[in-house]
Amino acid sequence: MPIASPGVPRAAHGPAREPGLDGLRGVAALVVVIHHALLSVPSLAEPYYGGTPSSVAGPLARLLAWTPLHIVWAGGEAVFVFFVLSGYVLLRWQERGYSLAGYYPQRLTRLYLPVFAAVIVGTLVVAVTPRGSTDGLGVWLPLHPGASLLSSLKDAVLVLGPSGAIPPLWSLQFEVFYSVAAPLVGLVVLWWARRASRWTWLPAVLAIAFVAAMDGHKSVQLAAMFALGASLPPLVDHLPDRLARTRPWIGVPMLVVSLLLLTAYWWPGVTNLAVPTTGAALLVVLAVTSEPTSKLLSARPTRWLGMISFSLYLIHEPIEVLLGFLLGPGNGGWVLVIGVPVSLAAAWLFWRFAEAPAHRLSRAIGQRASAARRSSGADPTTATGDS
Repeated sequence: MPIASPGVPRAAHGPAREPGLDGLRGVAALVVVIHHALLSVPSLAEPYYGGTPSSVAGPLARLLAWTPLHIVWAGGEAVFVFFVLSGYVLLRWQERGYSLAGYYPQRLTRLYLPVFAAVIVGTLVVAVTPRGSTDGLGVWLPLHPGASLLSSLKDAVLVLGPSGAIPPLWSLQFEVFYSVAAPLVGLVVLWWARRASRWTWLPAVLAIAFVAAMDGHKSVQLAAMFALGASLPPLVDHLPDRLARTRPWIGVPMLVVSLLLLTAYWWPGVTNLAVPTTGAALLVVLAVTSEPTSKLLSARPTRWLGMISFSLYLIHEPIEVLLGFLLGPGNGGWVLVIGVPVSLAAAWLFWRFAEAPAHRLSRAIGQRASAARRSSGADPTTATGDS
């Protein structure tokens, strides 16, 4: 079977939605939930706040913090996956063709409406969280401030930065910025991809990964990760289809490699984000090209996690902070046991009554904006794929 041409993405020939990516998003969201639950254990929070392998108390804590087992609760690295994945998905969407007039209303509605609902829910949870002595609670729990009208308004705006009351909103600030820039990024990537061979494209992608890993402001690093994700579709389209058909076993060791790379920041001597960023990109590529990985991520439980992943990400931390304060010192492990299933149940309810209606409304708004633009005589639709 011939190699797919650069201008005709595989997504144009198959289903518009790639289920492996939904599953990957869901697993990454669950890892973030586990990450925050375990931060309520003082010995596990210590590595994130200046601790070293020798200073962390207990062999189990050292094993979870400073070995590849960290992948189970690698919340920061899961966010890297989110940003690489967002760039990939938005570029695929642009390849298939879309209305620029409808894109911005639909995308911003899709982001902001669930955020507004999460701010309301999160503010209520934070307001009922008991505040008292923080002795024995470790570093992480006391970092969460109480609720206030000003902090809620700041969180709802997003672009002003999070207040800290609902910490996961910090990444949504950058998601808004990058979503606004996505059409321009996509035009550059598609223009470049049509003129580059596979041998020049791969070094360019690796160069973007290196930029993402450079020390600097978080916004620059995450922007590079987003751009890295947007650069992956042409690379995926250059991969021989016969490789996945004749050597599917390659996907298994490559999955192991990607997970090891993703935890590399916790290895001795690794001081920047180059290796974990590469691991995040490899995971996204495997989710759409490796049959074993795609099947695993397309299973019903992982796809269900993918469906509620945004809701889960938005609302889980205030719930776990509430449990941490209620349970008190020495009971951080119970935050994991109780907090994860409670967060999953709450996320499903939030998805059912807040996020899913927001999806429907955002699509309707986008379609109406596109139709209004076309009826005015200007058709802004950009069609770069075959679908």
